[in-house]
Amino acid sequence: MSTVHDITPPSDRDAPDWYARLHSGAMTDAEAALLDDWLADPEHAAAFTALHAMDARIQDVAGATESEVVAREKRVRRRFAIGVGAFGAVAAGLIAFVGAPLVFNASPSMERWSTSGSGIEMVVLPDGSQITLNTRTAVEVAYTEDDRSVHLLRGEAYFDVITDAARPFSVYTDESEFRVVGTRFTVRSEDEGQGDLLQVAEGGVQVFSDDRAVGDVVTAGGLAYVKPGVPVRYEAISPDMIADWRDGVITFSNTTLLEVRDSVQRYLPMEISFADESIAQVRVTAVFNISQKDTFLEGIATAGGFNLRYDFNAQNGRRVVVIEADQ
Repeated sequence: MSTVHDITPPSDRDAPDWYARLHSGAMTDAEAALLDDWLADPEHAAAFTALHAMDARIQDVAGATESEVVAREKRVRRRFAIGVGAFGAVAAGLIAFVGAPLVFNASPSMERWSTSGSGIEMVVLPDGSQITLNTRTAVEVAYTEDDRSVHLLRGEAYFDVITDAARPFSVYTDESEFRVVGTRFTVRSEDEGQGDLLQVAEGGVQVFSDDRAVGDVVTAGGLAYVKPGVPVRYEAISPDMIADWRDGVITFSNTTLLEVRDSVQRYLPMEISFADESIAQVRVTAVFNISQKDTFLEGIATAGGFNLRYDFNAQNGRRVVVIEADQ
């Protein structure tokens, strides 16, 4: 049965509508993109943040305990990547060039960027740090005098962070927190409940999950799979392979097909699934060329002796390719 989502243009919605939809837990990626566009208007952003502040005050007056208030504000911080005083005016001076960095001014503010299924963009932050957004990625950035925060809403991003011991740099997902002073690393946020992937190219990144007070440090050449409710899994990786998608390729070495699927899915017009779990755990070594993505699955099938079966997902209207054992 097909599911139809209401994605009325943002000009026809007001702040309460968007606020309720965001907190409903049912917002789609298409609606999230429309909300990003709507919030680009400074008047819309001001109305939205005012509504959030009012909601927080109402919750406090309703009798929330101090611990409940702290827990709620932590959830809000993770959702919006808000630092102290970050609800200031949204910077209006956004300069964009095709194939060039995006630059915004240095006033304390919350900024949003997102990419489509075919674009990779680099964002230059006020302190000179850089974020490179992979395809189908969205981030919110908040800078204050004491804090540098990024909320990875979806997708994958590479971070090149300028050292500033007085202002830690934190990347939040809905599940985890990654904190650094200066380093180079990537974070990929999987679908809700599926966890996050950290890869460190230089320096060290502290990993926080499950509300632990002290986080483990992942150093250069290390990666961490962070998933709610399970221990963090650490592995080694060649720094040269980290964020190689910036050069148009993704290299896999002794990698499970499940992990390959999670890495390349964003580039493909169809969904990838497996006929059974044993196929998902098969390990392969391969190079995914983004410019030749249409032939990648055929190459995997030929090399591994698999068959590709094509199907259709009636719920979202997308094609599905099922990797199965060759009969």
